[in-house]
Amino acid sequence: MYLTESLLEQMRSQLINQALSAGSFTDEKVVRLSQELDKFIVEYQKANLPPSYYYYKATSTG
Repeated sequence: MYLTESLLEQMRSQLINQALSAGSFTDEKVVRLSQELDKFIVEYQKANLPPSYYYYKATSTG
């Protein structure tokens, strides 16, 4: 799946709407949506960070 900021924003809006509808941030569906959004955010960041960032993190001792 090709991730865009627009898609992430749509997912974030869906999460907020579900939380408001459920009346709880601990609702099962809200938690599931939050976890899914977290995964997509990490994928998006990995796809958009320069390769040198990962080289630095992998070789950093601190």
